[in-house]
Order: sequence, then C-alpha cells, then structure tokens
Amino acid sequence: MDIGSIEERREEIARIDAEIVKMIYMRTETAGKIGLIKRDMNLPIKDHDTERKVLDRYRDLAEQYNLPKDAVESIAEKLISIAVDRQRRSND
Repeated sequence: MDIGSIEERREEIARIDAEIVKMIYMRTETAGKIGLIKRDMNLPIKDHDTERKVLDRYRDLAEQYNLPKDAVESIAEKLISIAVDRQRRSND
C-alpha cells in the first residue's frame, strides 16, 4: 500500500484543517441565528440542557470513531463557548 510522502500527508492535513475551520465558521454563524431566535422568544442564551446533549453527542461520536472521549469533549466545550459568545454578540 502506497501511503505517499510525509509532505503529501501534511498537505492532506492542511486541507482537512481548512475544512474544519470552515465548519466551525458555519456552526458559529448558525449559533448566531439561534441567538436571534432566542432573543425574539425571550429565551436565555445559556441552555444547560442543550449543552449537555451536545457533550453527550460528542462523547458518542468519539466512541464511534475510537477517539479519546476527554479530548473530543474538550473540543465540544470550546465549540459551545464559541457558540455562546456568538449568540451574545447577536443580541447586542
């Protein structure tokens, strides 16, 4: 099996990283829209039940892909933090 060169694999990682950042941007923009809906419905920005569900979903995905749950959970916590910040800015 030809796995290519280290340079090729690093270029592949760079492309994947660009896609990850693009998806974070898309997720953040969607969170901003949710913030506007929450404002219109007079709902609080923080929703602990939803945050728990997101963390559970990430733990399940970590298990599905055989990734360390604590590392994936840490990523989910950061994404939640980014989303909450974006929702707050949507309401300013």
